[in-house]
Amino acid sequence: MRAERVAAGPGRSDRFGRAVLTHATVAGVSAVLLDARARPWVSATFVGERYRLVLALPDHEAAATWLASLPEAEMTVPNRIVADLTVRRDGAEAVVEALLLDAA
Repeated sequence: MRAERVAAGPGRSDRFGRAVLTHATVAGVSAVLLDARARPWVSATFVGERYRLVLALPDHEAAATWLASLPEAEMTVPNRIVADLTVRRDGAEAVVEALLLDAA
């Protein structure tokens, strides 16, 4: 399965990117989504998608604090459960990878 660029607009696949940006805004962090990709994921009992977001972030303490808290954050994504989330910072960019499971 190949990764796909997340399209802008109200589609299912871009809800996670919007949720992360909203979470950043609430935390007082001005993040910019540079790239977003999603690919299907399945196990014997669950169905979902793996996401990879690349964010541009300001280099200040609020951004570092927000990134550190993100893996444990309560994230609201309609009809999805955030099952796993990791963050890696590389200078002015951060990579957020997550597994979202179908809730229904």
